[in-house]
Amino acid sequence: MSNSRHSSTQQTMGDLGYFMGYAICKSYYEKAHDKKLAIKAIIELDYADLAATKQFLESRDTICTTEPLIVKLPRYSDT
Repeated sequence: MSNSRHSSTQQTMGDLGYFMGYAICKSYYEKAHDKKLAIKAIIELDYADLAATKQFLESRDTICTTEPLIVKLPRYSDT
């Protein structure tokens, strides 16, 4: 049973990481003046390069430098 719980937790964390990446890239694209250049920057970013990734995240076009992101998630019941 603990293996299934661990697997579920890994899946949830993976989903959270995917969602955050999506939200950051969406914000970057929406705020960019040059949409083609924004797509190019997102696709060609070397995510293994910590300096480049930090520069991307701290750029004025991402949600990481503005007001906190508030996301309302649906409530789930056990029934």
